[in-house]
Amino acid sequence: GIVWFDPELQVTYRPRPNLRSLARQYAEYGAWKRHVLRIHPKSLKLRQIVPPIALVALVASIVASFWSPITLAVPGVYLASIAAVSVATSPRQALRLALIFPTIHMTWALGFLARLR
Repeated sequence: GIVWFDPELQVTYRPRPNLRSLARQYAEYGAWKRHVLRIHPKSLKLRQIVPPIALVALVASIVASFWSPITLAVPGVYLASIAAVSVATSPRQALRLALIFPTIHMTWALGFLARLR
């Protein structure tokens, strides 16, 4: 139960080269979180359940929009939030971030939900 910190430790960070690699990485993260939850169910945090709920809500609202277009407000709010956070985070990189954020959210959620079987 002890975490050691060594300020002399050097770590090289290599970001994923493209959205496909990033999506694969986060799908695996989500799948493994689901696996860990089977062993340690009390480790679930609210922030970890939000992406699967958001994905289900987005899909359900898009399907429901065939009967009630008002349900498109759900993906509209999500996309507007992504745009606002992207611009606030880095105006120069807003377009990239607007692709990265949903990639992270939705692929993590897909990986998590795919582990339900």
